[in-house]
Amino acid sequence: MCDIALKGNKKYLTYGFKSKKSFCEVLDYEVQEKSTDATHTVFVVKNEKEEAEFKMQLAGEHNILNATGAIALINQLGFSLEEISKAVGSFAGIKRRFEVVYNDENLVIVDDYGHHPTEIQATIQTALKRYKDKDVSVLFEPHRFSRTERLWNEFTECFTGVESVYIAPIYPASEKEIKNITSERLANEIQGAEATYLADWNLKELIEQHKDNNKVLLCLGAGKISRLLKEAIDELTV
Repeated sequence: MCDIALKGNKKYLTYGFKSKKSFCEVLDYEVQEKSTDATHTVFVVKNEKEEAEFKMQLAGEHNILNATGAIALINQLGFSLEEISKAVGSFAGIKRRFEVVYNDENLVIVDDYGHHPTEIQATIQTALKRYKDKDVSVLFEPHRFSRTERLWNEFTECFTGVESVYIAPIYPASEKEIKNITSERLANEIQGAEATYLADWNLKELIEQHKDNNKVLLCLGAGKISRLLKEAIDELTV
């Protein structure tokens, strides 16, 4: 990555985790995660002149790196790391990116747009780190028959670490069905977790099954899952 940047004539900045291998030997901005709990992530960003501690409501290494990229840019515009830290602390995130839509003592429900295997893995790791005292289950709505077919092997392997997985029907997004590419088959081939095909979209019943089990339920997908999830939660809380 640095080799590519060096070949150009544009200014560039490098940033990454101090403790992990990087494409660059020297980082302009080093980041170190300090702690993560159920509500916040704390990390430190350091450049050659200053360092500051940041506390944000988002979790996960991917979000720490995204934040550090923005921090580096704003710092280059003349704001100190301490000044930027105050703004980062007030940022609550965006909808459908690890959005907690239900939270009580025994059940946390998270709505997330992730529908690619890499996104799914990142979201699962975030949940496992943030909620260490809870079991994690996943409700996943595959998006497009073509994507499910192309990334089939990755989808069967990306749920490692969770207690159980529920696979909803594939959201077609105007595509025609592809022979033998079904959610039922995907559920049967998922590795590393107990998987079930959820044919009837009875999310209210699914939530009721888990509401007293000290559980985190991750609801992932880019189709209609978010709308149906919130409708189910509304029915439960009326």
